Amino acid sequence: MITRSTYECLSLITSRNMFPENTITDFTNSVNAQSVLRLLQKILKFYRQKTIPLFVDNAAYDKSRLVKKWLKKHKNIRLHFLPAYSPNLNLIERLWGFFKKTILYNKSIEKFSDFQESCRSFFRYQKKYAENLRTLVTDNFHLFKKNDFQKG
Repeated sequence: MITRSTYECLSLITSRNMFPENTITDFTNSVNAQSVLRLLQKILKFYRQKTIPLFVDNAAYDKSRLVKKWLKKHKNIRLHFLPAYSPNLNLIERLWGFFKKTILYNKSIEKFSDFQESCRSFFRYQKKYAENLRTLVTDNFHLFKKNDFQKG
């Protein structure tokens, strides 16, 4: 049986702002309330005193007591929870798809340290992918009206 302790693992937690295009990433051993707090602190440091709306999925760590307690002290960060099972609304999922396609697919990386460096390089040099990301990670959703589906 393979368990988390039998293999090396790299977890990432990420925030992406479309205006300006910026990604804040925390590389960690596992995504949990503590890694969410580290990311929130990085976001707070980057954006200083502005009101910061964050759209997040419904992961348990985003709703943990630890995160809620921290948010009470930092009222300029506001979490907005996306509906369950809606990766199409979660822009970060598009970034992850591009990341996986660019870094992981059809590649053989022998050493874990090389894998880690490939992951870090993607975020460090993401300007290299700016045009692709600009078209993928966008808020340009197509909205449908009820009568769009009615027979004419």
